[in-house]
Amino acid sequence: MPKLFGRKRPNIRDAAAAEVPDTRPSAPRYRWKGGEDEERLDELSRIIVGRAKELIDHYQEQMRKAPSRPEAMAWFDERARFLSSPRIGEIEEHKANGGKVIGTMCVFAPLELIRAADAIPVRLCSGLHNTIATGEELMADAGLCPMVKSTLGVKMTHASPFFEASDAVIVPMVCDGKFKLGEVLQDFMEVWMVNVPHIKDTQQARSMWLDEVRALQQQIEALTGNRIYWEELKREIQLSLRAQTVARRLYDLRKADPPVINGRDSLLVNQTPHTEDLAEWIEHATVLAQELEQRVRDGIAVSDPEAPRIMLAGAPIMWPNFKIPQLIEESGGSIVAD
Repeated sequence: MPKLFGRKRPNIRDAAAAEVPDTRPSAPRYRWKGGEDEERLDELSRIIVGRAKELIDHYQEQMRKAPSRPEAMAWFDERARFLSSPRIGEIEEHKANGGKVIGTMCVFAPLELIRAADAIPVRLCSGLHNTIATGEELMADAGLCPMVKSTLGVKMTHASPFFEASDAVIVPMVCDGKFKLGEVLQDFMEVWMVNVPHIKDTQQARSMWLDEVRALQQQIEALTGNRIYWEELKREIQLSLRAQTVARRLYDLRKADPPVINGRDSLLVNQTPHTEDLAEWIEHATVLAQELEQRVRDGIAVSDPEAPRIMLAGAPIMWPNFKIPQLIEESGGSIVAD
């Protein structure tokens, strides 16, 4: 089998990288059919961002009131204020230095490829309920996933700094909603649709997925001007494995009885690496894990030992749409798995 990646990496944007053909289509600029001008669009964006900040403030205030909340949650609280997070400045500096930002949907985008090309991956799935109505202007199906509509509405109103910073977005075709979302987003920005096999254990499926990864590699290289080499890819794979190890460590700590961390905090911790620097997330998640392990030894709980232990299942709950977790835990339940 031919090798997918090279062995050595020259300087960034070297002559070899410049030879990568740019096959990217130009994305047409979307115009609202209702004739709204830029002033009205800006006003709508200000309203949505203002209400989103109020929603984030509300949920964070309630979460901070929880008894015996871990001190290590402070960093995650700061980063969860994604509309004014320090990460925005880091991304702006990266772009000012010629770097690229690539948006992702779901968990099927190979983030290691993005980081190995010196680009920053950011997940763009939205949990803002007040952008759903805007998204329904183009995706009005009543049975369609609200997260898909919300994500489209965020882009239509320019409400997310991460969306606006993205030079392209990877949309894995894993459900009807994301498939349609990818098609509609092509009117706003560059979109790379990725065909994800529904069967994993056949040679045909493995070959198809490898072809998809190769095609994605070429698109990332063309966008960034950087070739992806094995040394950098291996480094990023190892970084992802470290993050997964810490995440599993935190999941195991949720088995403690009584619980040593609230389900809302666990959900928040699990979503922050989608936009943050992964190495920094690993550092702070490790500190949190150490604090929780000490709590287990000391018998410090965050809820009544007799509280019902709830497993949360179904469609993903994206921050800041924490209405269901908030309802469960303020009603006396304890979310211990999701």
